[in-house]
Amino acid sequence: MRAFACAGWVCVLLGVVSASAQIEPGALMVSEYDTGSIVDISGGGSFAGTPRFATGLSGPTGVCFGPEGALYVAEFETGEVTVATFGGDLSSALAFATGLGGPMALRCDSESVLVVEATDGSGEITDITAGGDFTGAPALAAGIGTPVDLGTDFEGRLWVTDVAQGRVFDATGGGVFLSTTPFATGGNGTRGVTGFGELSLVANQGTNQVIDFTLGGDLATLPVFATVPGVVALIHVPGQGLFAATDSENSVYEISSGGNFSGQVPFATGLAISNDFAGLAHLGGCGDGILDVEAEEQCDDGNILDGDGCDAECRVRLCLDPPATSCIAAGSGSLSVTSKREGKEKIKVALGKFDAEVSQSMLGEPIFGNSRWDVCFYNDDDELINSLRVDRAFDVCGPKEDTCWNTVGASGYRYKDVDALSSGVRAIVAKGGKAGRGSIKVQASNNARKNQRRMPTNIDNRLSENNGATVQIMVSDGECFGVTVGTRKAEDNLFKGKQ
Repeated sequence: MRAFACAGWVCVLLGVVSASAQIEPGALMVSEYDTGSIVDISGGGSFAGTPRFATGLSGPTGVCFGPEGALYVAEFETGEVTVATFGGDLSSALAFATGLGGPMALRCDSESVLVVEATDGSGEITDITAGGDFTGAPALAAGIGTPVDLGTDFEGRLWVTDVAQGRVFDATGGGVFLSTTPFATGGNGTRGVTGFGELSLVANQGTNQVIDFTLGGDLATLPVFATVPGVVALIHVPGQGLFAATDSENSVYEISSGGNFSGQVPFATGLAISNDFAGLAHLGGCGDGILDVEAEEQCDDGNILDGDGCDAECRVRLCLDPPATSCIAAGSGSLSVTSKREGKEKIKVALGKFDAEVSQSMLGEPIFGNSRWDVCFYNDDDELINSLRVDRAFDVCGPKEDTCWNTVGASGYRYKDVDALSSGVRAIVAKGGKAGRGSIKVQASNNARKNQRRMPTNIDNRLSENNGATVQIMVSDGECFGVTVGTRKAEDNLFKGKQ
């Protein structure tokens, strides 16, 4: 047995680095028990003879993506859970959690990691989020028999299956299930479980069926959603479909349509899937090509690149490239960007004397509405080189949780955030007025001493050889305001321009 050698979030944080470099959003992973490996089957096809994402594991069963996108894998034979985000040969990898009794399924979310322990006939569900040695640790749920899988439905209920007695329990509230009436009974080789839309589905390996147990009762008489030979595991991937892993054909089927899949073309083939269980895990989130409204994604173009209309955080980019041609022009303005002191980088923008009357409505509705402000920086070739984004409408800022935005006079707004959480922006003061008046000022900075380093750097160096710069301020539900400044001073780590 490999020794546990990292505590708390240390192992997870190691995994975070690899998550961004190794595993792309949208990845679909399946574990191979007999060969000790994990395969990335994203895109489908034949995986016979192809390299595996991870190898050297001791009976891998459950897999899941947990806090910060780290990939966890349960190893049944050693009673461990390992962070596998780096991939590669994990035969000498350090364990994240030890002392587990036959770990099977894992269930993760952004804050927690749960594991099913199947040995001794008194199966348990244990919270292993903190990592460490869980020998004798208290369980969230116990007395489940021989549990195999964990799944959730659209109502957030947590289901756990008991393969030995063909049962499904509602484990949402935890507890001891020795004398608890199961939600569903009468199954045959009851293994994988998942929610799919408003349905709750379970894999009955003994009958080659996926059963709809939404209303509970006797699995032998409940509706059959799909027939899949040797089905052992299920996963619902939002926006992509419902997938079923089968041991008899070493394949994964996409079964969203329901029906009989005997003889149908699988989604993925050439896999070494165990007849006991196969872990399935999907890495969702920004960049997976699926618009997640619940995560407040405004767009998702299948990547996490900036500069292509949908930014790295799946927000629609307001900054145009090249710059907009219809902004309200400032008659005066200045731009100062400096990074001479590392961790103390600063940006100051000032626009004034607008050539048109500016009303408060032209500045959006950032207090009770949903206004977003982007400050866009362009070089003298009109190339977008970077931006600041403030998306804090109807939000609170600072230790006192005051509203981020407040009114200034009858025609303006003020933004203040001492923590500089949005692109390092600490202050915005926007004032309307008649033509020839009105102004907008923006201040952003980093403060390494306070661990505030969210402002983008190197803008100054990308302007240092330019004959000027353009700044445009885009208000999502208002207008665009812009100014072009000439260069007053440009050198390494410093740019100053003025109109």
